[in-house]
Amino acid sequence: MQNGYVSSNAATREKGGAILCDAASPTIINNIITENFSDWGGGGIACDGVSSPLIIGNTLTRNQGKTGGGAIRCDFSSPVISGNIIRENISGEDYSMYSEGHGGGIYIDFWSHPTITNNIIEGNSTREVPSHSIPRGGGIYCMGSAFIASNT
Repeated sequence: MQNGYVSSNAATREKGGAILCDAASPTIINNIITENFSDWGGGGIACDGVSSPLIIGNTLTRNQGKTGGGAIRCDFSSPVISGNIIRENISGEDYSMYSEGHGGGIYIDFWSHPTITNNIIEGNSTREVPSHSIPRGGGIYCMGSAFIASNT
C-alpha cells in the first residue's frame, strides 16, 4: 500500500492514509505500507471506534500523520501491534494550526489499550510546530494504558 492520502480538517478529522479500522477488527499481516499521508493522523494505519485489529509482521515506512501517529494512530481502540518494522515515519507538519506532532511511530490516546510487542521502532520523528504544542514521542507517544514489551 503506497501513496494513500487523506485530507481533513478539524470538523471531519479523517484518519488513516492507507488503512482505517473504524469499529472494525481486521487482521493486517505481512504488508508493506509506505509513503502514505493523513491530515488528522495515522499516516499508515488508524484504529478508531472501538477497533481491535491484529497488526502483525508489516513494514511501515515513510508515512506521515499530521496530528499524531506517523505510522499508526490509536483512538478508542485496542490493537495488537506485533512483529512489525516501524521506520522513518513522521508526525506533525510545519505551520499547521491543527498539528500536535506527537508519536512519530505510534500515537496512543487516553481511551486506547494497545498491546505493542516485538517490533523494531527506529528512525521515527516528530516535527516542531511553531507557536503550538511541543512535539513528543518520536517512537511512541502514549496517553492511554498500553502494554509495551520486547521492542527494539
